[in-house]
Amino acid sequence: PDLYIPYLQNPPVGPFIVLRTTGDPALLAETVRAEICRIDKNIPLFDMRTMSTLRSDAVSTRRFILLIVGAFGVLAVGLAAIGVYGVMSLIVSERTREVGVRLALGAEPPQLLTMIVGQAAKFAAIGITIGVAAALPLAALLGSQLYGVESIDPMTFIGVPVALLLVAALAAAVPAWKAMRIDPLTALRIE
Repeated sequence: PDLYIPYLQNPPVGPFIVLRTTGDPALLAETVRAEICRIDKNIPLFDMRTMSTLRSDAVSTRRFILLIVGAFGVLAVGLAAIGVYGVMSLIVSERTREVGVRLALGAEPPQLLTMIVGQAAKFAAIGITIGVAAALPLAALLGSQLYGVESIDPMTFIGVPVALLLVAALAAAVPAWKAMRIDPLTALRIE
């Protein structure tokens, strides 16, 4: 609650003056100074700011914290992508001998690539499903801490799993493609 009292009735010690303008508020600074001096020369005038600057200063700490949280979120997604890539790459590279056998028996490289990437995508989809199923109940707990965004944000719950699925497919495709380019006899000798 606010109480507005005329200046002449009860002069405040440290008053705040708020002005509404239609133009650029910075252009009125000198006019405001002159008018306040005309009313009372003893009033010290300092810290003139626009409302947008005042609002920006009021939320600057929270904005900084959210920026850090967002950076850690992006870092977490990046680390998850690197982890998925590493695991998928290892799984596929361990199948180099199998790829050599299949190539020696007459399998076509595109079929092998589709099979390996499909299996990797299936594993990734299972992991993503488990992760989303675990995240949905936990997201409801965060609802009171969020402002301007829902706790179950569709962009997050769709974008991150799709990104991880693409990373898993890429992680499987790169070593599978390399394994298919080597000679089947060389692939059979790999332990």
